Amino acid sequence: MKELLGYQLIIDEGRVEARRADILANLEERFGPEAAARVADAVNALTDEALMDRLHRLAVRCANIEEFQRALAEAQAPPRPAPRPRRTSNGRK
Repeated sequence: MKELLGYQLIIDEGRVEARRADILANLEERFGPEAAARVADAVNALTDEALMDRLHRLAVRCANIEEFQRALAEAQAPPRPAPRPRRTSNGRK
């Protein structure tokens, strides 16, 4: 059983590595190697496959590398806390 788990982890890691490479290859093809290099560290740190899927699609259609960088930064930003309900002057919500 441990062998199967180890095998699955290797397969999963390979899929993540391939997804990262696909994103960077698209960016390099569209905007050049310098542009892809500017985001390579951040892309290579990604682990969420759903996020990588969204970014891969964006890499194909974004207008410029700056648009991709903004989306990447937003995706990596910690979530903002929900706003607290305001209290009225009588102390009720």
